[in-house]
Amino acid sequence: MKSKLINIAILTRFLFIFSCILFLSVNLFSQNQSIDSLESQLSIISDNGEKADILNELGFLLRQSDISKSIGYANQSLELSKANDYKPGQIQSYILLGIIYKNSGSFDKAIKYNLEALKLSEEIKDQEKISTCLNNIGSIYQSQKNYSAAISYYKQSMEIEEKLDNKNQISIRLYNIGTIYEMTDSL
Repeated sequence: MKSKLINIAILTRFLFIFSCILFLSVNLFSQNQSIDSLESQLSIISDNGEKADILNELGFLLRQSDISKSIGYANQSLELSKANDYKPGQIQSYILLGIIYKNSGSFDKAIKYNLEALKLSEEIKDQEKISTCLNNIGSIYQSQKNYSAAISYYKQSMEIEEKLDNKNQISIRLYNIGTIYEMTDSL
């Protein structure tokens, strides 16, 4: 009886591991196809705004698997966007660089890039991007355990989302704030 239970446990573990590997393989294959497709589009697109957007998308897709390539794409997009005064591309490049540097623990750079994105977003009065930047800055401060600053930025972002009546984003801000209260035992 015991040997049957052991065999079932081993088989269950094997099937679980096999399923995980299969799932990851399918996701990686799909992501690689997306990357290849976007990279091939770069050579045929003549519109610089579209190129900047594709470069940012490539950078976003690679942000966890190939950080240096991701940074390269974000910087290419930033330069192209600046040269063509394409503010949405600049904003997205700064946001992407902020995400990459936050994830790699370079919090000063992450704050710097998000503040650049925030400044440009305010210039063009893009409320959604302003909220995104404020939320990202809150997340950086949360990672640094500066909870009071994090909550301040999350609340500023939430106020914008409430004005935009964006319920999905409001729930994310509430979750972020609630997480801090839970972590600091302030419930």
